[in-house]
Amino acid sequence: MLEILLWTSMATVLIAAAGYLVGARLGLGARRSIASAAAQRERALEEAIASAEGRARAAEARESAAAGMREELEAVVAPLRDHGGAVQSAVRGVLDPFAERERIAHALSRLAAGSGLGDLPAILDAIAEAGGFVGVLLSDESGLPIASSRDAQGLEANGGVFSLVITMADRMARAGQPASTSLVVRDEDHRCTVHRIFRVDSERYLLSAATRRPSVTSEALDPALASLEATLSRRAA
Repeated sequence: MLEILLWTSMATVLIAAAGYLVGARLGLGARRSIASAAAQRERALEEAIASAEGRARAAEARESAAAGMREELEAVVAPLRDHGGAVQSAVRGVLDPFAERERIAHALSRLAAGSGLGDLPAILDAIAEAGGFVGVLLSDESGLPIASSRDAQGLEANGGVFSLVITMADRMARAGQPASTSLVVRDEDHRCTVHRIFRVDSERYLLSAATRRPSVTSEALDPALASLEATLSRRAA
């Protein structure tokens, strides 16, 4: 009986010791996990601090650069303040023609297309009004008028002559040169006529517009082509 009690006591002690060892190992693993997580959080915090410090340094650098630029601009602008009126007038003289061309181009690009040949005069009237032209003429490649704006009598009289623009473009192409698509002609009366060749399907057309604006360019009619091409395409369909 005593022997049984001794073996029982020893088994109890062994079980308790085993449990302690297991618990100790588990506790050690948990402590290691906690320590590892804490180390990761510490590293993440250090990286966040370093990143924030880097951004702060970058912001300071940008602010310093901006301050330097402001000082340089101030050094440039300061002498001009004494002559502000003259400078502003000179700047407007340079920029106003560009602004006017942009305004006209925007207006021409917004013109609506028509449903056929009968709508062409109204479209040409709209081109004349939006672009500040005194007359607008649409002709075929032979120089025959197709439609014109209300005040295009002078252009209609010269329609046959305008066909030479297409002839010249063809000759340049045959000579191996890029074919011209637009031309500005200034006459002795200081009137400029812009000619623009464009194609719809297999047909070529010539759009001519007269103006007294000295700053007109060869691209002046380009924004208006979309409405004409759409109209003529519908006519062909």
